[in-house]
Amino acid sequence: MDTYNYPEPGKEPFNTPESEMRAAWDSKLKPIETRYRGYLCRSRLEARWMVFLDHLGTDFEYELEGFDLPNGQRYLPDLWLPKIKHWAEVKPAEFTAEERSKAVWLALASQCPILLLIGVPGFKVYDSLIPCYSKDDSGAVIEALGVMESTELLDIDYHCRRYYNQERRLYGNPGEDFSAPECFTPQYRDAVFASRSARFEGVKS
Repeated sequence: MDTYNYPEPGKEPFNTPESEMRAAWDSKLKPIETRYRGYLCRSRLEARWMVFLDHLGTDFEYELEGFDLPNGQRYLPDLWLPKIKHWAEVKPAEFTAEERSKAVWLALASQCPILLLIGVPGFKVYDSLIPCYSKDDSGAVIEALGVMESTELLDIDYHCRRYYNQERRLYGNPGEDFSAPECFTPQYRDAVFASRSARFEGVKS
């Protein structure tokens, strides 16, 4: 197993200010299509998240299906995490209002949460949108009430995979500190650094 000299809190590599990432993303530069594990990813950022999930042992499918949303828009989510029934969307910077609106509609229409994965995998918890519904006595959905904003821990080894393997969910709204590498399990730390150091095959135009 490789060993790493972990950076000090607040001094992680690759942590470009989100304003700079958004400016670069909006500059009309086209991300390089990247092959990983047989998938043709739209960007290296998506591929890095797939490397991270593979090293962590989290099942995923890439661009499983596209949807016509109830608001008339079309949406092709980046990732589907089948074991916990979550969608995940990868962005280089904060979601725009339109991007967030699509995520909300997907969560409501599919009745499944969506993780908002911003930037490269890092040492923090991640925002998610969880759909809320009113149900009858049998448990059948009557109507959608909206979405609840939450945070979820991707470190599935933190509780020895109890949440992921047995309860088939992530650890939500954790009260512990998750702001530095030492707050996470060795498995998670290795997954983060594997994703950041990965080299990929680009796709020639």
